[in-house]
Amino acid sequence: MRSLALALLLAQAAGRSAGPFQSNAKQYKSCLIRGKDVDLARFCAATRAYCELLHKFGRFTGPSIANVRLCLAKIEGAQQGLARHATYKQRRALRSMRGLLQAELALNPPIHKPGAILLDPSGAIGLLWVRRGLQVWLETFEEQIQVLQHRIKASKRKKSSPARAATRTSWLWRGRSLPLARTLSDQCRVAYVKTVERFHGPVSRTAFNAACRATPDWDVVVPRAGLSGTDEGLCHDLRAWVAVLKEVVSLMRAIHLQLSLEDQRKSV
Repeated sequence: MRSLALALLLAQAAGRSAGPFQSNAKQYKSCLIRGKDVDLARFCAATRAYCELLHKFGRFTGPSIANVRLCLAKIEGAQQGLARHATYKQRRALRSMRGLLQAELALNPPIHKPGAILLDPSGAIGLLWVRRGLQVWLETFEEQIQVLQHRIKASKRKKSSPARAATRTSWLWRGRSLPLARTLSDQCRVAYVKTVERFHGPVSRTAFNAACRATPDWDVVVPRAGLSGTDEGLCHDLRAWVAVLKEVVSLMRAIHLQLSLEDQRKSV
């Protein structure tokens, strides 16, 4: 069902010029191997392209980008290290996420400890934290999509029936009304709580809060990053990226869990 919805979304985009996020979404889509594995070369390329896009948002994204790039280096370093003593068939297997993690698990003596205590640096820890970093932004952009959809609907109501148009400050979610996180800083905080806060220690939380205080709002970020200046255009661009990243992040998490490599420890 999710793949069908994604296909319909991409089909709707065919007649429009691709926005920056939609273009990056196509890169991420190409890294999926029959929906069961992740091509690591394509994944790393897509993630580096995403970092370049995120860099345009402003200096506040610097710590997030630096962490992702460090994790990519851990992934590629693990591939290179394992490839030195591998057969041709084993080297081919290292090209995928599942193959890399299985190769790390097969090492003797083992590098990862029971209970998903991962070695750092390793391919497993790099993939884990890249995925979590992407999930923070996925949730952030979902918050903004909600805001944009609300504004688009309100604009249509106002045009069709000005007398009935009313300004809302919340939307219904699972039967209850929740406030809209309207600023990018607030959206980042909501996403952080949903995703990685429980895995962060005091130092990491302090760094995140400092980045949030330096976060500008969308009216600054949109022109700076060359995003669509219309609600409809930006909503369409973000939705295309979120739809693909949900598929990628969900698959990556499933692979970590299947191989008992979902490290639950807190960072510093």
